[in-house]
Amino acid sequence: DARADASGLVFGASRSARADLSLSVVDVLRGGNGTLRATMDSVRAAGIDIGTLTCRLLIADLTSGHPLTELRSDRRILRLGEGVDQTKRLSSAAMDRVIHCLQEWRNVIDGYHVEATAVVATSAVRDAANRDDFLERVKREAGFEVEVISGEEEARRTLLGIRSGLP
Repeated sequence: DARADASGLVFGASRSARADLSLSVVDVLRGGNGTLRATMDSVRAAGIDIGTLTCRLLIADLTSGHPLTELRSDRRILRLGEGVDQTKRLSSAAMDRVIHCLQEWRNVIDGYHVEATAVVATSAVRDAANRDDFLERVKREAGFEVEVISGEEEARRTLLGIRSGLP
């Protein structure tokens, strides 16, 4: 079925990033009953993973019952989480680096005529006292709504990425 096929799709440069992004895109594409919209045979989707050290982008065509077709991917080491363990805050410089990257990626995504985009953030954003400021800036300056996923959800998605067998 379409839901099972889509859940097996994996995005990004690493297994965990691939799982984070694919599951978030699948969630965006689901109808109210938890299955992929019946009218959707194929969709061009983008996923962004905002990690503690690295940000990842994948743009792919998703077709029910088929492996994804990667159109573009990018990975940047931006160190968003530098100092968060000590200060419990995202630094202005780190936020600026990530937002600049996301602005670039917004233009790339728009150029590919993407139909669905999912953006997830993990530990550094989750643990930062100023995460709401960062999330608001991302929305205002790059036009993305970010889902901050729990440590448990991050682990679940990592496991799914490993089980998928994709690199």
